[in-house]
Amino acid sequence: MSAGRAAVVTSLLAAAVGGVLLAATLEARGAVAPAAPPPAEKVLVVSVPRLVWQDVADQRPPALLAFLAESAYASTSVRTIGPRTELGDGYVTIGAGNAAKVDPAVAGRAVTATESVGSASGADLYRKTTGQAP
Repeated sequence: MSAGRAAVVTSLLAAAVGGVLLAATLEARGAVAPAAPPPAEKVLVVSVPRLVWQDVADQRPPALLAFLAESAYASTSVRTIGPRTELGDGYVTIGAGNAAKVDPAVAGRAVTATESVGSASGADLYRKTTGQAP
């Protein structure tokens, strides 16, 4: 074995032994990693169309920053069927768990069953659009 290779092997062994000794010392002192937190029972998805992290960095919105300080969060980028992600496609893809596409004429419509839209209720619109009872 060459001198250079022997030095690398020796360094790796020393690092491994050092790691084991450090772990044993921490465990003996009671500094063992805490138990994993319980799994989340609920997840909140917050969607802010067209918001990018640079906007948050530039504007520093206090309510959003306070919310994020108390939260676990991540960004997601959905993949849709077409070359451009439209708003409705993005929302339905999150729900579908796979690439999806919606009719742009109805994408983004969200009303409660009792909410009035013109002379119809949300339930009436759902029934008319899908042919099913809400």
